[in-house]
Formats: sequence, C-alpha cells, structure tokens
Amino acid sequence: MKNIVFKSALFLSSLVVSHVSVANGIGIFGLHNPTSPEQHQVVLKQIKHNEQMRDCNLLRHGKTNGAQGNLNVAENNHYFMLECPTTILSLAGISKTLESINKNTRNLMLLEGNFSDINREGLSQDSSKRAYILKISHFNNKQPAQRTRELAAFKKEAYALDNHYYREAFINVQHAYGVKRPDELAIIYYDTQESGDKFRQNNPKFIEKIGQFNMKHLTEFTYIFASANN
Repeated sequence: MKNIVFKSALFLSSLVVSHVSVANGIGIFGLHNPTSPEQHQVVLKQIKHNEQMRDCNLLRHGKTNGAQGNLNVAENNHYFMLECPTTILSLAGISKTLESINKNTRNLMLLEGNFSDINREGLSQDSSKRAYILKISHFNNKQPAQRTRELAAFKKEAYALDNHYYREAFINVQHAYGVKRPDELAIIYYDTQESGDKFRQNNPKFIEKIGQFNMKHLTEFTYIFASANN
C-alpha cells in the first residue's frame, strides 16, 4: 500500500500544474490487449474506416508498460485516444461495432466524455522520449469543495518544481465500455523517464503531501505506465 500511495502522489500532483490549454470535443480513451503491435494497427485502421467512428481523430496511441493501484482493469498492452465531434458510445448499434473491433484484439475497454483539458501544443510535438502516466480514478465525493480548494493551494508549489510533468488530456467520463464507469481519465507525461525519476527523487515532501490528498479523496484508481508511438 505504501508504494501505491507513493505512485498515487506522483500522479495526483499533476492535477495542480497550471497549463494553458483549450478544452473541446468528445474524448475516447481505449485500452486493449492485441497479440502484437501489428494487430494494434489493425484495430486503429478498423476504427478509422468504421462508419460510426470515421470522423474521429487519433490524437495519441502507444504501448502500456504495467499498472499499479486498487482499481481492477483487464490485462492490456496498448492504448489510444480519439477526439470525436459527438458521442460514440451512446449511438444506436454501437455494440455491434465494438464487438467487431474486439474480434481483432482482447479486453477492449473504452472511456468517453468531454475533454476538461487538452494540451494541443503537447499533442503536436515529438513524444518518442516521453514517459506517460495514464490514470483512471473514482472520487469519493465526500468533500468535493475541499478537494477543489486543496488542489488550488498546490498550484503555485507544483509549477515551481524542476523536471515537472505536463498535462496532455483530461476526460470527464460519461460513458464506458468493458469496465465500470470511472469519474475521470487523465494523461500526463514527463519529457523523459530521467526527468520523471529526478522529480520523484527531489520532491519527497511534496509527493507525500499529494499522496495524503489522494488517499483522502479517491476510492479506486489505477496508474498505467506507458510510452507513445505518435
């Protein structure tokens, strides 16, 4: 549990970084477990050419490299994030589409909702060396106003830290497929794995503080460690 708290602190601190971005569109985040990288590409092509999903843009995709937390998520090794002009998971007949996609992979899981934050600049830059953290979380909502105040109080401190992370996208989840619907999906990244390691090593008190916040305001969560292919 101590290690989970530490990793939780690492991620939750990302919530307090001030970053200018524009929120719009409908986000769809997917996890799945294809048998090979080539099969992952097959799934992406199937999504691109599907009549119900062809207007969606692929923003990010890559490999997952393990997970940690108390939220049970099916085994996966790849992820993707789409931006769509409208909802997909509430469309009539979408179940058949998703069943067809899942025939080319395993454990397909989708989370859909409005982007509360999307970093267009970060999405346009080379991501090949970045270290990503993908977080799925359930809030307990016992003290939502206090949660907001505490996050606001951390902003100045977090932004001043060296080797800090960047927010790439946050989705307020409204629909889910293949998993119990969580409250939020968030994607952050460090410029390199080394910068992430330095951040953790050099800021133990800040990490501990955010870990306490995490345990106070969350019920279930998982951190998925990943790299990007685009």
